[in-house]
Amino acid sequence: MRILLIGAAVFLAAWFTVLKPGGATEEIPPVTAANTTPAPGAAATPAPAQDTTVAATAIPAEVLAKLPKDVAKAIKARKTLVLGVFTDDATDYRPMADDDRYVRNALKKTNRYRGEVFAKNISVADLVDYAPLVNDLGVKQSPAVVVIDRDLKGTVLTGYVDRIAINQAIADARRESIDPYITDEYLRDINAVCARFALHETRFSFPTISGKKAEIAAIKRGAKLDRRWIAAVERVDAPAKWKGLKAHYLRVLRRDLAGINELLRLHTSGKALPRSTGELIDLKDARKLDRRFNDAGLTACAEHRRS
Repeated sequence: MRILLIGAAVFLAAWFTVLKPGGATEEIPPVTAANTTPAPGAAATPAPAQDTTVAATAIPAEVLAKLPKDVAKAIKARKTLVLGVFTDDATDYRPMADDDRYVRNALKKTNRYRGEVFAKNISVADLVDYAPLVNDLGVKQSPAVVVIDRDLKGTVLTGYVDRIAINQAIADARRESIDPYITDEYLRDINAVCARFALHETRFSFPTISGKKAEIAAIKRGAKLDRRWIAAVERVDAPAKWKGLKAHYLRVLRRDLAGINELLRLHTSGKALPRSTGELIDLKDARKLDRRFNDAGLTACAEHRRS
């Protein structure tokens, strides 16, 4: 669910009015056993992690139709794909190999970039269903993590890898296929600011326990994030050409911070919380800013990208 336009007020309000209790977490579907079961003892010993990259390949419509529906949908939506490849022969008396389990758990915690990364666990035996994507990558053992960018250029991490390594592969794939080459110095710097704080948002810590104290602490963390965001935008000097864009950006961020402060006031005093995020921020102005981001080619700043 993408619930954020600019700043932290929107997702905080949504958490307290819609997502609460417990928030929303993304679960990766478990590995589904294939029809064939590997013979006992046939599992290969994982090799040290390797990184293999192949050139982009277009997938014809008739081939795309043969891929699993969820993967085909992600490709059509121009998302970054992450496939975790694991063994499928675990039983009650013989659990999943340690390396497979460690990598699977690391993959659960990787960055999703507000839903623009699609992750799925598959079995080694089911790789044939993904042949158009993985045939040239040489995936022959588990664990392996396959990262495929919007241009269908694939990278495979073989063997044990941690969350940091997977996140880096995802970030590299997104940078190569999404971020344009921005020559304007101001736009390049402000796009980097947007990317940094977008990542902070994906890692925002919502309350994990019930109670007003934990909820108020979360609101205060949101306000702190917005203040840091505003300061970062202010520090980037804008030439005359982009002063209007910078002023608009700061205006929306400051209204967002005011919305968080209002949310804090209401919750602290025990008053009713807003029924919609539109009561906290100016959504119309935020959408107008989003269009300006798109027009300027700021892919890391735009919420609803047109490219």
